[in-house]
Amino acid sequence: LKARLKRNIFRSLAVINTNESFNVLSMYFHDASEQEKLQLIYSFDILKNPAANSLIYEYFTKSDLETKLACIKALGSIGDQEAIEFLIKILNLTDEKISSNDIIALHQEAVYALRSILGSRIAKKNAEQITAYWTENKEFFSNENNTVGLLQPLNEFLGTIGEHDDILANG
Repeated sequence: LKARLKRNIFRSLAVINTNESFNVLSMYFHDASEQEKLQLIYSFDILKNPAANSLIYEYFTKSDLETKLACIKALGSIGDQEAIEFLIKILNLTDEKISSNDIIALHQEAVYALRSILGSRIAKKNAEQITAYWTENKEFFSNENNTVGLLQPLNEFLGTIGEHDDILANG
C-alpha cells in the first residue's frame, strides 16, 4: 500500500508538471530505494523536464536492465537534444557483464529514443554517427542468430535521414 501511494504521488506530481513538482521529485530521488527510483524515472518520463537528464544518466550506470530501458525511454520522451550523445554511446555499448540479448534490447530502445528526439530536427553530425554505427555493425545485426527486431526500427530511422536532406543541408 505504501509503495502504491508513493507511486501515485510521484505520478501526480509529474502530471502537475511545474518546476516545483520536478524539484520535489529530484530531491526525493537521491534518498529513494531502487524501486522508488524506477518509479521516479517513470515520473520523469511523464514530466518531460530536461533537468532530469543528469539524474537519469547517473542512475543508468547503476541499474538493472529494466531500469536502464526505462531510463532510455524517459530520455526519448523528454526529447532534449542533450541526450543524443548519451544515447549514441549506448548504441556503441559493449560490456562483457551484459548479455548480448540485453545489449540488443538497450540498442533497440536507444534507436527508438533517438527517433523520438530527432524527429524532423535531425542534425547532420548525429545522423552521420548513427549511420556509421549501422554500417560498422550491419553484419552483426543481419546475422540470423541475432534478434531481427532491431533491423526494422534502425532501417526506418536511417530511412528518415534521407527524407530530411533539406534539413541536413541547412544545418
